[in-house]
Amino acid sequence: MRARAAAAGLVLTAALALAPAPAHATVPADADAAMSAFVSAFWDPAKKYFYTNSDHQIHAEHAHGPEGGLYTDFWWEAQLWELVMDAYQRTGGAAYRQLIDDVYAGFVAYYPTFANDFNDDLGWWALAYEITRDATYLNRSRALFDQIWAEQDTAFGGGIWWRRSVHTQKNVATNAPAVITATMLYAATGDASYLTDARAAADWATTYLTNGGTMMHEGSDDAGGFKSLLFRSLNTLVTEHGQTQYLPFLQRNATQAWRHRRTGDGLAGPDWSAPAPATYLQSLTAAAAVSALQLVQHDGNTGLQPENGRYEAENALSSGIGAESTQPGFSGRGYLAGWNTSGQTLTFHVNVPSAGAHELRFRYAAAAGDAVRHVFVNGAGAVDALRFPSTGSWSTWNTVTVPNVALQEGANTVSVIFNASKGSANWLNLDELTLRYVSGPS
Repeated sequence: MRARAAAAGLVLTAALALAPAPAHATVPADADAAMSAFVSAFWDPAKKYFYTNSDHQIHAEHAHGPEGGLYTDFWWEAQLWELVMDAYQRTGGAAYRQLIDDVYAGFVAYYPTFANDFNDDLGWWALAYEITRDATYLNRSRALFDQIWAEQDTAFGGGIWWRRSVHTQKNVATNAPAVITATMLYAATGDASYLTDARAAADWATTYLTNGGTMMHEGSDDAGGFKSLLFRSLNTLVTEHGQTQYLPFLQRNATQAWRHRRTGDGLAGPDWSAPAPATYLQSLTAAAAVSALQLVQHDGNTGLQPENGRYEAENALSSGIGAESTQPGFSGRGYLAGWNTSGQTLTFHVNVPSAGAHELRFRYAAAAGDAVRHVFVNGAGAVDALRFPSTGSWSTWNTVTVPNVALQEGANTVSVIFNASKGSANWLNLDELTLRYVSGPS
């Protein structure tokens, strides 16, 4: 049986494999290549299950799921099942239709009763019927929805409890998939106010959850899959509800993710603003970019994806610095605070259309007196002791400028570091970085 399953998996992989895609172009061939690379890296045809990591090893940071975490856990496998459905909806291909059934069969082999204490995990397994029209999935959706709905009551104004064993919280992760499932199983309301709310949420997310216009890096483990959910929902607004104003944002992000993939195995990393790291990748993280390419209407864009030049500090990569939003006057969702110890670092990943001199402008508050920080650009020291003059109040914001900083075309890093040996001192709240192109290379 294992031999037949392995042979079937090789046939599937061959069916999905295609010639290498054109470099950095967002076309259907890229979506095919991305999915093929993902299946090659993560799918185990013998077990009919996705590996947690691209190196097929167990790592302590997410050792959850079958066989000690070698394979993905309850929620991750549901998300990867959705990725396969994305590919099937795009292509209508028989190989992807078979893979939908294979993922389900592999999951049921490990979780025959779908026993799970978390209602949000159950919710994601109730979404396949609309795509397949297979009665097996309709029956499963009904059964799971009945279990989930039994956990709703009027506490906190209504909604469904997150866990079945202890009723301590109700959250979006639980209630959103339940609403999606209910909409599929029953009739939609047609109430225009819901579309208004959806647009408001989409506007906020595309404005504040970005890094220079690119979907922000949310981290690894469970957080690595959140971009898939946001991308899929925004695309639904475009394709099913006529909200085409979000299409350019989605197209640019899909291209950005694909452009930063690894050349060796075609996998994208967690930060779509930066080249994918050379280390092993988690399947849920890598799936986000693949899903984006399956979903979005391809625009044939072959060029570099420069960003809008505005980078919120709270959306950058920080080490040891906390986010805050208590002082008025900040931009975005907040700012970074609690910053006065050696080793605390903030790194902005930025993409620019042209190499040359750029002006870096940091918006900040420094109420405890002049602050000093060390600035690194692309791993090299740019300013040992950048002075941030006192603003006199934490709600008074000012700007300090670093002129004529050389950036390369495409991806760059700008790091702001507390380094006492370089003169760093005092407290600092950092709000945002803005870039301005000055001149080309001399």
